Amino acid sequence: MYLLKMERNKKQILKANTEATLSYTLEKASEVMSIQVLDAQGKVMMTDQVSYPAMSGTYTLNLNKYSAGVYFVKVQAGDYIQTKKLIVDTK
Repeated sequence: MYLLKMERNKKQILKANTEATLSYTLEKASEVMSIQVLDAQGKVMMTDQVSYPAMSGTYTLNLNKYSAGVYFVKVQAGDYIQTKKLIVDTK
């Protein structure tokens, strides 16, 4: 079972001024799902919490405010944590 799957494209390169759709499937119910975007140095750029998330669903990240570069998307639900690399390309 996976928690987070990037669906934009296979290379996971996301264009600025677009949105990235994160699909998730939870193995067990959780009261809160936390989503963070961190820069390459580990600084938290964005944090959001989804109360009582569905067992599977999607979350949309708006990339308008991000400069070109490498970021990480961290999703936590209960004891489960997963981090995915996100490359924002403004070209």
